[in-house]
Amino acid sequence: MAAANVHLLYLARYCPEQSEIEPIWNDVKQHHLPIRSFDQVADPKRAVDEALTRKAQQLKQAHAKTTNSHRPAA
Repeated sequence: MAAANVHLLYLARYCPEQSEIEPIWNDVKQHHLPIRSFDQVADPKRAVDEALTRKAQQLKQAHAKTTNSHRPAA
C-alpha cells in the first residue's frame, strides 16, 4: 500500500470528536425531540424531520448573524 500512497488509520467505532455532525445531532436529540414515544410508525420520522428542519433554521440564523456582524457598515 505504500507504493499507492495509501495509509490506514484506526478510527474508534464511536468517536464524536471526529465527526462534525455529532454535536448537532446531540442537540437535536436532547432539545428538539421532547417526545420519545409514538403511536404511529410514521410519527418518529416526522418528528425527526421537523426537529432537523428547526435546527437547520437555527444554524442558518446563527450563520447570518455572524456573517453580518463581520461586514463593514455602509
